[in-house]
Amino acid sequence: MIKLIFYGLVVYLIYKLVFELIIPVSKATTQMSEKVRQMQQQQQKFQQQQTKQTAEPQKPVRPINLIQAKFEAIEDGLFLNPMHELFLCF
Repeated sequence: MIKLIFYGLVVYLIYKLVFELIIPVSKATTQMSEKVRQMQQQQQKFQQQQTKQTAEPQKPVRPINLIQAKFEAIEDGLFLNPMHELFLCF
């Protein structure tokens, strides 16, 4: 009779261990793995977007002569004095 109670208690403890500890921990581990994978993919997409933005060709800078620079500066509301310092014209 005592053996039967003891075996029943052991089976109950094993049941509780499996269904209240092992299974929930394995589910949580799986969910965390999926979340980490999603975050890594989002970070990788963000980095790719950043590299695309920096890799886009910039407007080439072309050398211009001083007369053309003065004319464009006057059009933009800027003024070049004879010392080639840039002033804003209001």
